[in-house]
Amino acid sequence: MDSKLTEKSCMDFTELLSSSAPVPGGVGAAALADAIMDKLVE
Repeated sequence: MDSKLTEKSCMDFTELLSSSAPVPGGVGAAALADAIMDKLVE
């Protein structure tokens, strides 16, 4: 990877999730979904 996962945009991160790369996995997807949900219910 050319940059840290924490430095990626949400769009870049979701594209990486849909790729065949082994990282990030399901936990990363769950964390992103939780963060989005948290902002929606504020």
